[in-house]
Amino acid sequence: MVTLTPNYSLELVDFDTVPWHTKEHDNWRTIDAVFSNFVVVNNMQGVWQNSDTVAVGEKYVDGDLGTIFTCLIAHTTPSTGTFAASRTATSSNWETFTVQISNAGTWATSTAYSPNDFVIDGARYGIVQAAYTSSTTYDIDVTAGNIITLIDAGGLISESPVATTVAAGGSATVSFDSDTGIFTFGLVTGATGATGASGGGSGDLVASNNLSDVGDLATAFATIKQAASATATGVIEIATDAETNLGTATDRAITPANLAQYVTGATTATITSSDEIVFADVGSSNAKKKTTVQGILDLASGFASGTLMLFQQTNAPTGWTKETTHDNKALRVVTGTASSGGTTDFDTVFGSGINTGSHQLGISEIPAHTHTHAGTNETGSGGRFTTNDSDLATTGGSSGGNGTHSHTMSLDVKYLDLIICSKD
Repeated sequence: MVTLTPNYSLELVDFDTVPWHTKEHDNWRTIDAVFSNFVVVNNMQGVWQNSDTVAVGEKYVDGDLGTIFTCLIAHTTPSTGTFAASRTATSSNWETFTVQISNAGTWATSTAYSPNDFVIDGARYGIVQAAYTSSTTYDIDVTAGNIITLIDAGGLISESPVATTVAAGGSATVSFDSDTGIFTFGLVTGATGATGASGGGSGDLVASNNLSDVGDLATAFATIKQAASATATGVIEIATDAETNLGTATDRAITPANLAQYVTGATTATITSSDEIVFADVGSSNAKKKTTVQGILDLASGFASGTLMLFQQTNAPTGWTKETTHDNKALRVVTGTASSGGTTDFDTVFGSGINTGSHQLGISEIPAHTHTHAGTNETGSGGRFTTNDSDLATTGGSSGGNGTHSHTMSLDVKYLDLIICSKD
């Protein structure tokens, strides 16, 4: 008696059956065929063996673990040892293989599909068996063996239900034909009920009560709209560019576009120091402030208005005014109170060719000194004479007092006191 498995009818072969191997081989062929329809493993080479030449992409089974691995680098397997030991020694040669399933969505023509892609065609759900590019119809791909339809829901429920009528007073019905997949619905019908009387009413929408106020959208909106204010929600009109630039309207809303044109349309006239600038004080809850351009320049320069400073140039720099109070004066550095003084201009005192006051030296002012006078003394007789000059040499009295004298010169140059300061 032959015993079969309940699902795929694999024969449970007795060991003594002849020929035993033929029946076992048929079982394996059946299993192979079934698996190939649900799990696609390309390039499967079987159980890994020693001293075997393997190529990139080939898949081998680890018989000890029951796991599939893909070859990454072509090589010859070791002559001894296990598959696991070989992978541990050179882990870059192999990677674990797993069946990847992806949802490819609705089936489409001329589309590249991969094994284990799930596709949908109407009420049919299929799985792709091999890498391929789809044809013109789903059915052609099924016939070619590229797709296996797993579920065809179109044969379960019809897309065209049937409606029937049920007499007044009856109950609604529903039935299903499992052979055709068609639902049949029974709907109760009866006479049309009487139309209710129209109400007269006295509200705002009665014709006599200004129904013309809502005759069209524009009229209705104009009638019911409420103007917005600081305290009431309502409708506000958008400002024109001209109104934005003028800046006086109180019942208009400004848009980003208004602001943009306000900036881009600004005049290119020269900015003056008296022009005003509005800004927010971040140190005071963004309080609005305004000042002049000159005020900003003064703030940026770091000098308060009225500060005095020396400049080595003819004209005052921008933002400064040339002082003319002091002219042709020297500068004097002091540590006390700054002031000015002197009576003579700087050029007068220190100019070229300056003469002092005239002064005649007196006898008391010249050095002490004497003057020597020489004469001739002659002696002799009988016509012979002897001359001796020294006999008549005399020295005058000493004169001069070794005293001092002075010249008058005024150095009372005009000056202006300065102090030297270091900014904190």
